[in-house]
Amino acid sequence: MKQTRARFSVPRLNSLLHRLLHAPNPGGVPCLDQLMSFIDHPPPGIRDRWKAGAAKCAAWGISTTGASVWRLHQSFLAQQQARHATAD
Repeated sequence: MKQTRARFSVPRLNSLLHRLLHAPNPGGVPCLDQLMSFIDHPPPGIRDRWKAGAAKCAAWGISTTGASVWRLHQSFLAQQQARHATAD
């Protein structure tokens, strides 16, 4: 029987995930949590939540694009779906 090892994903040092995890958060709420909440529940009047999310990152001193914000959000959705699939 072949053994399989659990693989742990380590974010690259220049990845958006890594930069959000290590960004200073004077409000007490981690930047990553704030961004995911903003993307999931954008304020009224926001037409492009991905660009607005990138602008939010820029306000924290993290330069990124709307496409990077979208990819990060998609990876979180995939992780959540995988967790729910294994929990059932």
